[in-house]
Amino acid sequence: MAFGYREATAQEITDQSALIVPSEALLPDQRAFLNGYIQAGTIRGAQRLSKIHHLYHYQWLEDYANYQAAFVRIVAIIEAGNAEGIKTRAVKGWLEPLSYKGMKTGQAIRRYDSALSALYLKGVDPKFRDGAQIAVGPAKIEISIVQTAPAGDANTIEINPGSKE
Repeated sequence: MAFGYREATAQEITDQSALIVPSEALLPDQRAFLNGYIQAGTIRGAQRLSKIHHLYHYQWLEDYANYQAAFVRIVAIIEAGNAEGIKTRAVKGWLEPLSYKGMKTGQAIRRYDSALSALYLKGVDPKFRDGAQIAVGPAKIEISIVQTAPAGDANTIEINPGSKE
């Protein structure tokens, strides 16, 4: 986390008393920005809806503990809802009605959104991202630098690779 705020725990998300931040604890502009964030789901969207520049948001995260706590709770709730929706579409799927020659047959087929789940995994877990490099096994490289001084040149450095194990 860039500004030191932490992720909310599952207990904090389910504990309804932890979700409430007294309105007097936040400035009116902070409340407006958080409401914009709840509606838009992004910092830039919150800026557009609240007419408050996004740089204030980052400054408030550093300077106001109440704002920081409110933002962490809101982000945790939004992420939990998004994850649940993605899980529902990818794992449980949805029923899509079947039709034949433009007429509904009364039957349905279960559809799944595997592309959405793949994109979600790429965003959440770095090992699923494109071009991700994963370390396989231990690697050990040794390099020894030996300085030799030939008769005519005192500033020559020779590099010899060490043993590989």
